[in-house]
Amino acid sequence: MPDRKKRARRRGPDRVPVSGWNPTGVTPAAGPHPAVPYESLLEADLHVRVAFDPTVRAYTAQPVQLDYPGRRGRTPYTPDLLVRLHPRRDGTPRPDRLVEVKFAQDLEEHAEALDPKFRAAEAYADANDLTFVVLDERFIHTPTLPTLTRLLRYTVKQVDERVARTLLRHLDARADDPTTAHDLALTLGEPGGDAYWHAVQTLWTLVAHRRVRMDLTARLTPHAPILPAPPHPEDDPDLRVFPEDA
Repeated sequence: MPDRKKRARRRGPDRVPVSGWNPTGVTPAAGPHPAVPYESLLEADLHVRVAFDPTVRAYTAQPVQLDYPGRRGRTPYTPDLLVRLHPRRDGTPRPDRLVEVKFAQDLEEHAEALDPKFRAAEAYADANDLTFVVLDERFIHTPTLPTLTRLLRYTVKQVDERVARTLLRHLDARADDPTTAHDLALTLGEPGGDAYWHAVQTLWTLVAHRRVRMDLTARLTPHAPILPAPPHPEDDPDLRVFPEDA
């Protein structure tokens, strides 16, 4: 049986193929993760979800080119994403994911054509200790996506630690009471003033860095409730893309 590790041709993460059907581009850097290319807006949305998943260690777009038997001989196929995951708290490894992104309608309408591609991906995954998964919009377009998309730019901002210490101190003091970004920003300045808005921006940066949390289905406004960060962010189902038992 041919060695799939040798047959697979690795692709550079900065290559953006031209598509006549889908818009292409680059998802901005997010926290420790570099910018990555996408070939559809659904892929770009998944990049946002993955960037905020605390179990994700690294991810690479279009990571490997595989071959599958087509009508005219061997045909190339490239999965959309390779996601490397952190181990669990007890030290046991989580299986890394080789990911294909498709709309549910495309999966249904093109099932026959996609089947040999997916079988090639499954074989490659099995040979390389990966789990191959196909994600459609039902898994990607969650109620948290709009807010996560707006928070993405804050993942690369530096936290103003002086302001953060004041905000976190007041948040801890109000741990038993509902507290909004507005309530906390008022401790540093009046609405409309530079200090107030800087405090709000600092709070969004703290949310993006998972040092505080908010209801990610809520809009990113000063009236959003702010809560202390959980001790284990990886347990937050609003942030996880891949279920623990998969």
